[in-house]
Amino acid sequence: MANKLYAMEQLTEEVAKDVAASPQEWMRFLNTASRLYKYTFPEQLLIYAQRPEATAVASMEIWNQKMYRWIKKGSKGIALIDNTSGPKTKLRYVFDVQDTYKVRNLGKDPQLWNLPVEGEQLVADYLQEQLSLEDTEGGLAESLHQAAKESMQEWLPDALEELRLDVTGTFLEELDEQNQEVEFRELMTNSVWYVLLNRCGLDAQEYLDAEDFRHITDFNQLIVLGHLGSAVNEISRPVLMQIGRYVLNNLENDLKTVAKEKEVVYNEFNTLMRESNTDNTEDREEKKEETDYERDQLQPERRVSDSRYQPGRDERNHRQVRNDAERVSEKSQGSQVQHSDTAEPSGQSSDGDRQPGKTESRRPDERTSGERSGTGQNGRRDGMDQTHEPDQGTGRGAGDSGDYLQLSLFPTEEEQLGEIRKAAAALEQPAAFLISDEVVNDILRTGSGQKNTLFHITARLIEGLDNEEMRSFLKDEYGTGGKGFTIDGQKISIWYDNDGIRIRRGDSARRNFDRMVTWEEAANRIRDMYEDGNYVDNLISNNAIEQEQEEMTNLLALHFRDTCRNWEKKQSYSDWQDVVSGAWTDQEEADAIVYRFEWLQKYMDENPGDYHRWEIQHNPEYFQRFQDLQRERSWVDQKFTVERPALSFITQDEIDAVLRRGGITAGGRNRIYEYFMEHHDMKDAAEFLKNEYGTGGSSPGIPGADASDASHDAKG
Repeated sequence: MANKLYAMEQLTEEVAKDVAASPQEWMRFLNTASRLYKYTFPEQLLIYAQRPEATAVASMEIWNQKMYRWIKKGSKGIALIDNTSGPKTKLRYVFDVQDTYKVRNLGKDPQLWNLPVEGEQLVADYLQEQLSLEDTEGGLAESLHQAAKESMQEWLPDALEELRLDVTGTFLEELDEQNQEVEFRELMTNSVWYVLLNRCGLDAQEYLDAEDFRHITDFNQLIVLGHLGSAVNEISRPVLMQIGRYVLNNLENDLKTVAKEKEVVYNEFNTLMRESNTDNTEDREEKKEETDYERDQLQPERRVSDSRYQPGRDERNHRQVRNDAERVSEKSQGSQVQHSDTAEPSGQSSDGDRQPGKTESRRPDERTSGERSGTGQNGRRDGMDQTHEPDQGTGRGAGDSGDYLQLSLFPTEEEQLGEIRKAAAALEQPAAFLISDEVVNDILRTGSGQKNTLFHITARLIEGLDNEEMRSFLKDEYGTGGKGFTIDGQKISIWYDNDGIRIRRGDSARRNFDRMVTWEEAANRIRDMYEDGNYVDNLISNNAIEQEQEEMTNLLALHFRDTCRNWEKKQSYSDWQDVVSGAWTDQEEADAIVYRFEWLQKYMDENPGDYHRWEIQHNPEYFQRFQDLQRERSWVDQKFTVERPALSFITQDEIDAVLRRGGITAGGRNRIYEYFMEHHDMKDAAEFLKNEYGTGGSSPGIPGADASDASHDAKG
C-alpha cells in the first residue's frame, strides 16, 4: 500500500507538470474539472490522469449499496489519495458510471442538471440578482464572466500571498511581484470563466482560446499550480451549485411564465399587423406600379444582396447548429440497452434527457457525483473534443503503470451482487409482508405535513375531483418531507416527494424503502376510504369546505389588494375579505369575483411588465381554485371518530433535510460545504458549526412540516 500511495503522489506531481506544459493541455484539464467540480483540485488531477473522460464517479460501496449497480469485470478503479479517514493517509478507489451495470428493475442512473438553451437568459438574470452583478447585454456568457471576475477579486489577496511563499524553484520565481500578480489574476479569472461556460453548456472556445492561458507554463510545479487550481475549484464550485439549484427547482416554472409573456407579445404583433394590413391596402396598390418599375430597371450590380446570407451570419448559425447537435448527442447517449436478465449496461448517465426543474436525487456519491459537461464534444476547431480521448502521449488512461488498479484486487462480480442483494433485501420481499395495506391506509389518514392538510384533502373529495386531478393535487399538497410513526410497536418512517410515498421500518425511508405508494395509488386509496366513511372524523368532513373558503378568502384579499393598479379605487385587505366572503353565498358577488379575475388576467396578458412574476402565476391558480369551490358537492358521512397514528419521532431523513439547509444566514449552506471539503478535525468542525449557526431558530423547523420549530445555540 505504501508503494501504491507513493505512486499516486508521484502521479499527482507528474500530471500537474503535464497540464501546465501548454495552454491546450490546461484547457483539456478544465474540461474534465468542469464535469467534476465538486471534487477537490488534487482529486481532479488524479481523475484526469487516469480517466479524463469520466462523467460520474463513486466508490464501489456507493454503486453497490445505494445505486444498485455492480462494477464490470476488468474495470480499473480510479485511485484517489484519502487523508480524511484518520491520521494515516491511504488510497480510496472510485469508478466511473461507464464501469458499471445496473441490476434490472432496481439499478439507478445518476441524475444531473443540464441547462437548456432557452433557459440561458433566465440563469443570467438569476445570477445578476443573486450575485449583485451589473446589468449586461452579453447574455449568460457575460454574466458568468462577471461572476468570475468579482469572485476572483475576493480571493486574490489571500491566494496571492500564499502563492508567493512557494514560488522558489519555479518559473514564477523569475518574475517580479507585479507580473506574478498579473499572471495569477488573469489565469484565475479565465480558468473560472472557462469552467463555468463549459458546465453550463456553452462552447468555452468561442470566448477563450490558448492565448488566454499562455501564462500557465510558469506554474510548472504542483506546489504553485495547486494554488491556482484550488482557487479555480473553490470559486467555481459555489457558483455552479447555485446555478444547479435554480435549474432543478425554479427554471421550469420561469420558462413557462416567459413563454406566456412571449405569446402575449406575439398576439399583440399579429393584431397590429392585421390592422396595418387593413389600413395600408390602398397605399400598396398605389405603389405597386412604381415598385415593379424600380425592380425591373435596377441594374444587377446595384441590387441589394440576398438577405438569406450575410457575412458573419455563418458563425452564429454554426454555433446554433453545433449547440443543438450537442444536446441531441447527450440525449441519444442516455438510452439504456438491456443485456441480460440480471443487469443492464450503464450507457451514458441519464442527465441528457432530464427536464429542467426536476429534483436532483439519487446522487452516486454523498460528496458529489461527477457531472458531464453540458457541451459533450463541444466542437473544437479540429472537430474533436480531446477531453473525450485518453492522452496516449502521456500514458494516461492506459498502460502498465496502472495495472495495480485492476479489479482483481476488488470483490468479484458475484460478491458485489451479494452485497447488492443484501442492501436491497427489503425491496425483494413481498410488500404486503413488510408494510400491509392497513398500515398504508393508517398513514394516508394523517395527510401531509401542511397545516390543515386533512381539511384540504377532504374538500377535494367533496368537490369530486377525478383521479388525475386528485393525483396531481396530492403530489402538490404533500410536497417533500417525512414523518415518523410507531405502529404496533414498530418504528415506521415515511418520506414523500414527486415519486410518491416511501415507507420503511426504522428511522429512514428516503433511499431504501419497504414499500412505495405512488400518488395514483394514494389517490385511489383515499377515495375508497372516504366513500366507505372511514377516512377522517365527521367533524373534519363537515367543516372542510368552510375551512377552504376561509383560507381562500384570505389569499384572494391579499391578491386583489396587491394587484390593484388604480390607486383611487384601491381597497384594504379587510375590505377585500368582506367582498370575497360574500361571494361564497351570493351568486351576484361570485359573478363579480369571476369578472374581476377575467379582467385582471386580460390586463396582465396585455401589460405583464406591470406585475410581479408571482402575481401573474397566482392569478390563474387562484381563479381555478375559486371555481373549484363553486362545484357541486358530493358529501359522504364519515365516522364520528376515525383513529389515525400520531407522530412519535423525527426521522433521520428529516434531520438530514434540516442539516442540508445550512444555517439561517444567507450563503450558510455553501460556506458549510466548502469548510467540510477542507477536512478539518471534529473539534474544529464543531466550533465552526456553532459559530455558523449562532443563536436563533426557524419555523417551520423541518422542511415540509408546518407544525415544527427549530432552535439552535451554543449547545446544539
